[in-house]
Amino acid sequence: MMSKCRMFLFLGEARDAVELLNALKETAITDYTCPWSKNMYRNTCGHHPHGWGIALVTLDKDHLYLYRSLFPIWLDHKYKHISDILLRWNKKRIFLLAHARRAPHGPWNLLSTHPFHVQCWDSSILIVAHNGKLGEQIKEELARNLGLSNYNQVCDTYILAHYLAIKEENINSFEGNIKHKLYSLSQKDNDTTLDLLMLRIDWKNIVGYAYSHFTHSFRYYQMFFIDDEFKLVVSSGLKVTLESRYEKIQETIQKLPKFKLTRGTFNGITVDSD
Repeated sequence: MMSKCRMFLFLGEARDAVELLNALKETAITDYTCPWSKNMYRNTCGHHPHGWGIALVTLDKDHLYLYRSLFPIWLDHKYKHISDILLRWNKKRIFLLAHARRAPHGPWNLLSTHPFHVQCWDSSILIVAHNGKLGEQIKEELARNLGLSNYNQVCDTYILAHYLAIKEENINSFEGNIKHKLYSLSQKDNDTTLDLLMLRIDWKNIVGYAYSHFTHSFRYYQMFFIDDEFKLVVSSGLKVTLESRYEKIQETIQKLPKFKLTRGTFNGITVDSD
C-alpha cells in the first residue's frame, strides 16, 4: 500500500532544528502538495495522522535518541519534550531525521512507524525513513529472502531497511552495497517509489544519505536540499511550509537529483557522480 509521508534530514545546531520540527508538525496537519486531493486548499490527503518518529544523534556521538509514536505529531505530548531537548542543547551540532506518516491502507503499529534502525553487515547502525512504496512483487520477494513470514503485518520500509543492512556478494563497501541495492530496486518496476532519508553511524563517523526514485506525481515526490550554514534535505510539502515562513530559503534550496545517492556531512552535501 502507498504511504504518503513527510520527512526531513537536518545537520546543524540543535536550536535551529526546533523550527523544522514545528514546520513538520504544520505540514503533517495539511500538506498542499499531495496529488490525491481534487481541491488543493481542502486537502484531505495532506493529513498525516498515523504516527511519527525521530532519530537524533549528536556529532560527538554522546547521545543517540530514537523515538517512535503512534500518535500524530501534533497530538503527542512528547513533542514538547523533544523540542525542549533541542533548545537545551542550543549550539550542539546534531543530525536529526524526522518522519510523519500517512498510511490509511497499510499496517498501523510501532513496527511500521518510521524511522527504522538496523545493524548492518559491517556492524554500523543504519537508520531509514521512507516516503513511497515497494511494488508488491518486490516486497514479497525481499520478505521471503529475509525469512519474514508475517510481512503483511509490517510496512514495506521495515522490510527495505533489513534488506539494505545485508551485504551484497562481492561488494565490500557500505556505500557500494547501498547504491547497488537501490539502483537495482529502482529498475525493477514502475510501481516502486523510493524517497529515502538515512543515517549511518559507525565507530568513526556519522553520515546522512538521501535517495530519490519516482516515475509519477513529480510535485509530491520531488525532494529538495540546502547546503548552507546548516544542511537539510526535505520532502516537497515541508519545502512549501518553510518557504512560506522564510523567504531566504527560496534563494538556497535546490532539487535533489533523482537516481543518485546523495551524501551529507558537516563538510557539505555531495551527489554521487556514477
